[in-house]
Amino acid sequence: MKTTHPTALLLLMLTLFCLTGYAQKEVTLTPQIVYETHVRQSKPEREGWWFENIEASKRTAMINMLMDKAQSGELPITQTTTLGDLCPLSKCKISPADLHWVMNSVDTSYTEDIETGELVMVVQETAIKNRDIVRLEFLEEWVYDTKKEQFVKKVNAVGMMVAVYDEISGELRGYKPLFYIWFNEVEMME
Repeated sequence: MKTTHPTALLLLMLTLFCLTGYAQKEVTLTPQIVYETHVRQSKPEREGWWFENIEASKRTAMINMLMDKAQSGELPITQTTTLGDLCPLSKCKISPADLHWVMNSVDTSYTEDIETGELVMVVQETAIKNRDIVRLEFLEEWVYDTKKEQFVKKVNAVGMMVAVYDEISGELRGYKPLFYIWFNEVEMME
């Protein structure tokens, strides 16, 4: 999914807003924007860590609360597409039982035994815990209230993301969304 940098998009929309002279009370700046943030700091020594991280005293409680609501079925969840992109609630909804398999996977592969030449089955179990969620990806709607002169951000969904490391070097390759928790059903823009 191609995303636009939020600041550039906001500046463009504000410019258009000012030039066209909207007199409405609320103006939707964008019905859909994807915004990522760290759940915990990756470089604790960095100044201004709060700028892109959720405060430590709140992050565990927030992740646990969202995960509890998703696992109980209280909030709907969707899987990601095969490319790891956001998939609309209307097409990709999964059950709490399916979420269990997203968080706890078993993969089987076969490798050749060097000495015997026989194929050997290797079973790898992966259990993702709440503490492994290191980033959140928000699907938001941004509205500007012209009367109050303030921005209103409505969170429609949040993606739970884990770090992905290179299997050989151990270096961070990036972040992968596992699934999305939905608060409001919206039409996805292409």
